[in-house]
Amino acid sequence: MAQYLFWLIPFFVSFATASGDLNNNFYIKLFAFEFAFILMFVYNAYKKERNFRIAFSISYPDVLIIGLLIIYFYFYAGYCNIIDHSVSLIYLLFYFFIRSNFDNKSVDALIKIVPLIIASHLLICLLQYFRIIPNYSIYFEVGSTFGNPDMLSAYLAVLLPFCYTGNRKWIFFQVSIVGLTVFLFFYLQARTAIVTTAIVLLLYYARTRHIHKMYIILGISVLVIGVAFLIYWHEISVLGRLYIWIVSLAMFVSKPLGWGPPYAFDKYYPEYQSVFTTEHPELANALNYDIVHSSYNEFLNIAVTIGLIGLILYVLFVAYILKTSYKTKSLLFFPLCAFQIVSLSYFPFKIIPLTIVYVICCSIVVSTNNVYKIHLVGSGIRGKFFASCIIIPVLFCFLFSMLSFNYWEKAVKQSREIETYNEACESFNCGYPFLKDNGRFLISFAELKYKMNRDSTLLLMEQAAKCFSDVAFCNNLAIIYEDVGRIDDAKMKYKIAVNMSHSNIDIYYAQMQFLQRIGDVDEAYQVAVLLAKKIGNTPSRVEHKLILERVNKLISSYSVVRKAFP
Repeated sequence: MAQYLFWLIPFFVSFATASGDLNNNFYIKLFAFEFAFILMFVYNAYKKERNFRIAFSISYPDVLIIGLLIIYFYFYAGYCNIIDHSVSLIYLLFYFFIRSNFDNKSVDALIKIVPLIIASHLLICLLQYFRIIPNYSIYFEVGSTFGNPDMLSAYLAVLLPFCYTGNRKWIFFQVSIVGLTVFLFFYLQARTAIVTTAIVLLLYYARTRHIHKMYIILGISVLVIGVAFLIYWHEISVLGRLYIWIVSLAMFVSKPLGWGPPYAFDKYYPEYQSVFTTEHPELANALNYDIVHSSYNEFLNIAVTIGLIGLILYVLFVAYILKTSYKTKSLLFFPLCAFQIVSLSYFPFKIIPLTIVYVICCSIVVSTNNVYKIHLVGSGIRGKFFASCIIIPVLFCFLFSMLSFNYWEKAVKQSREIETYNEACESFNCGYPFLKDNGRFLISFAELKYKMNRDSTLLLMEQAAKCFSDVAFCNNLAIIYEDVGRIDDAKMKYKIAVNMSHSNIDIYYAQMQFLQRIGDVDEAYQVAVLLAKKIGNTPSRVEHKLILERVNKLISSYSVVRKAFP
């Protein structure tokens, strides 16, 4: 029973959901993970009482992981953002913690726990479908505690292989869970999860069952046809993702040693995409693109953020765990394969519960191999020292992350009323030392300063510009630049913004109005012509009709003036 309780704790993280003014599911699940880690550590210490010890071996994949973290923290040096920067460190400590607590019964415990976790999420989805309980995200009807159905589907797709055990006592329950989960994938139109499940099922039967090669060929053929159908099903989305991959690859080629993990995509990708779009307009028009903050491919993400060396280390690590789990005939081979398939078209490392599962699986696989090991044992004073090295950083990150997040959330709530602007400013100032390199925090702070007509608004926005960028941000920064008389800077920001998202009519209209205000009639006319064409090619909306009337008025007046004064 104790074994099951220990391995159940990290899966409870998936049930943590967002609340409050910031409504950010990522941070809530991160805090839940840190708390779960502390709880597991305390539980482990209590269980072993006075004989508490840490014992694990440093092996070849551990060296690769440590090398990755060294590169990662090299880029992080000099940045202060405790919430986002602590994630990688906690994953590393959790990895070695699991390494020290693995035993032969761990996989058996996971096989029994995971189907219950999946069933719980299915039940929540059912309750959300009948509107008995709400989905925290206003954009989706069903999403369990993840809000976003794609994140939920990615998580369940990686967990599903734990149901492929063939245990006679659980066979009906496991088959039912698999069937209901696949049905949910189709209902949510989760193409990545559908493809992942199909491929892993095919691998499972090819690996564990002696089936004829003809059936394998038939299965592959059906899979290829199915993938083609899924691509045709959402062609626009596929083209958009293809464009993201092309831009991300161009980013990697332009800077092969890495752009840096803190803000590679939050800051650099939107602006690089804007430049890439202007340089390759035919490609941009042929494919579908919009502003994103991920490459939708973890291998590309690693290549862009920490460069070629980091990518090589990670590929070697993945190859090792897949090879080892395959050779040892471990059931974990299949969820590990599922994770890598999801990684090819999504961002699982940004999904805290999913990354936890991946770390657990990797830790167990590495622990089962006795090759290239340097044995480290900690007991007594040495054990307490190793324990302190693990738990103290986690406690520090948990307390200060929660504290800074609380200040941020409190400040956002206070900034809604004029009477509490000063209190909000004090709350922002309290959180600032811990979050001064968090772009979204700085934007929230700048919005308050703008309401208060403070001169520090521009300073905060320019500080945020070092680590964040998107269409709305560029638009707001352009407005501030115009207010302080920096017209050229405002003009440049509008150009960057319109090239980030070709479908955003509002930003084109904002640019047109700006050009009118500064007297650049010729360029305003050019933007107006382009805007009229875009409105004509998009579904009709009330606000767009009003914009179109003003755009047509500008075009007609310009034509009259040009005829009179050629």
